[in-house]
Amino acid sequence: MNLRRLSRWVAALVAIPIAAIAGIELVEYRAEMHARAFCERFPIGTSMQDVTKAAASEGDPGLRVLLSDHIAIGYTGITASSRHLCLVDAEAGKVTLTTYGYMD
Repeated sequence: MNLRRLSRWVAALVAIPIAAIAGIELVEYRAEMHARAFCERFPIGTSMQDVTKAAASEGDPGLRVLLSDHIAIGYTGITASSRHLCLVDAEAGKVTLTTYGYMD
């Protein structure tokens, strides 16, 4: 095997894991940004009806909880166990708390 061919193999062996790691980071970053953006859309005092309407089509269906005083919207990262969540709590029909959370 000549030196040029060897250098190509080494470059490929280095590039593949770097690209895989970058891809994983991108998927995780996007899931986190979606969850954070959903939380930021609803400041304290917002009508919970507005949150419920928006939440109906957001996140992963299996990670969506819609209750009258609590809404959880989840986005999956690279694995099913990597979950980025926006939690919204309310009292008397108004948002009292929005929180981003991560579960692994």
